[in-house]
Amino acid sequence: MDDKQPLSNIHSVSLNAFKKQIIALKKHWKFVNEDEFFDKKELSTHKILLTFDDNYQSTLSNVAPFLETENIPYVFFVNSSTIEGNLLWRDKIKLLIEKDLTKDFIEQYNIQLSEIDFLKETKNPEKTNSKIISNQLEDFFQKQNILYQYYPYNTANDLSKFAQYRMIKFGNHSHNHFCLSTLTTEEIDFEIKTNHYFLLQNFPKEKISRLFSLPFGSFASYNQTTIDVLNKYGYLGALMSAPHYYFNGKSNLSLEKYDFVGYKRLLPKEYYRF
Repeated sequence: MDDKQPLSNIHSVSLNAFKKQIIALKKHWKFVNEDEFFDKKELSTHKILLTFDDNYQSTLSNVAPFLETENIPYVFFVNSSTIEGNLLWRDKIKLLIEKDLTKDFIEQYNIQLSEIDFLKETKNPEKTNSKIISNQLEDFFQKQNILYQYYPYNTANDLSKFAQYRMIKFGNHSHNHFCLSTLTTEEIDFEIKTNHYFLLQNFPKEKISRLFSLPFGSFASYNQTTIDVLNKYGYLGALMSAPHYYFNGKSNLSLEKYDFVGYKRLLPKEYYRF
């Protein structure tokens, strides 16, 4: 998130547009912290819990000072693998596309996905496994001698500094941002547990969210095993993050089906009407 015009094909918003949207929402809605969000005695039906995903440095460095000034609480969900110096699988794909090597990659690993819609199709768990794709990309980059030229995430030191801010909490978005429904029971446990203990070891308990942000955030991105593991580590709910129209008519696939509380999120856009 910055003042540059965001790409039209990703869920992003410029900093100026974000600030205007927050100010507009603040006139009619109440931004609450996580305790107020869970508090059933909180009578306001117009309440918002503001959240961010994926541990991007540009997001936190831009929004944190503004949200502190406006006294707006928020939860920043991180992927602990990025703290270890790893690129998320989708950023590996963006690097592949930038290098114009998508066709070569698809042919070398015999991947049955469209070259034109490659990034979009890798997000579909019915077509691919994000963990396998990530490992194949790592192997491909090594063979091509391609080195990462940028690191877009917050480091542990960065997060430690932001932990001093009053309005922030940190949350679990899994270790690698793989689609959990495509993983084994052991792999799902590893994805949730690794980040769970990273947060516990680096932040005071009051700075850690009791919500889990589901990677991909669609109905196909989780299963009963995912919910069982989230219950095991004491999470009180999970955040969805699919487009609004995606939820229409799909209540039978909601998290409540698994006796677990799910919360639908409005994705960022450059332009909203209020």
